[in-house]
Amino acid sequence: MAPKHITKDLILNEALFLIKEGGLSALSMRNLASRLDIKAPSLYVHIKNKADIIQLLQSSIFNSNQLLQLLNSDINSWQDLIFNIMVQMRNYFRQRPWLFELFSSFEPTSEASYVTLDTFILKMKNQGFKVVQAGYIARIMRKFLIGHMTYENTILLNSLVQPNPTSIGMNQELVYASEFINGLDEDSNDQIFEFGVQLIIKGCEKILNDN
Repeated sequence: MAPKHITKDLILNEALFLIKEGGLSALSMRNLASRLDIKAPSLYVHIKNKADIIQLLQSSIFNSNQLLQLLNSDINSWQDLIFNIMVQMRNYFRQRPWLFELFSSFEPTSEASYVTLDTFILKMKNQGFKVVQAGYIARIMRKFLIGHMTYENTILLNSLVQPNPTSIGMNQELVYASEFINGLDEDSNDQIFEFGVQLIIKGCEKILNDN
């Protein structure tokens, strides 16, 4: 049998398969070599280590979610840009939940991630933000997205229902907490997400006005 032609694209595809089937913990050089039907030492001819695989996967995420296309589009305002980036990223990971652990567990260090960050900072700088401010905004957007998606995934996995405080023996005078919980509906995750993004935008507006 002729030896399999190993390429970085093939390695990437098999790495994605391992993560989709078994989570990030399933990704190892040994498991990847097994999937490729080669011996583990042979894998090092093509990639340096697991960190190299992570960078390949990060590049795949940043390229496939089309953030650069969004950043290079003719969106009218930086407010709309932030909102659309957040919505697009959320939709991307809702459709590919197996990639969210990778995104949230590692700081982006691939060239594609740096190009995306650089493009975002330039866009915001052209709108009057300082470089450090634009960089912080990008990091806050990422951290909010990670926090919200972690919460959303937990709710989904555990099928949690929000209990009313008074229904579990708490103080009957907890009127506002009860009113809030009772007001949540099946679209509450969408509403919470949009509310959080609007808070980020309002904070950015204050920063811009203070410059």
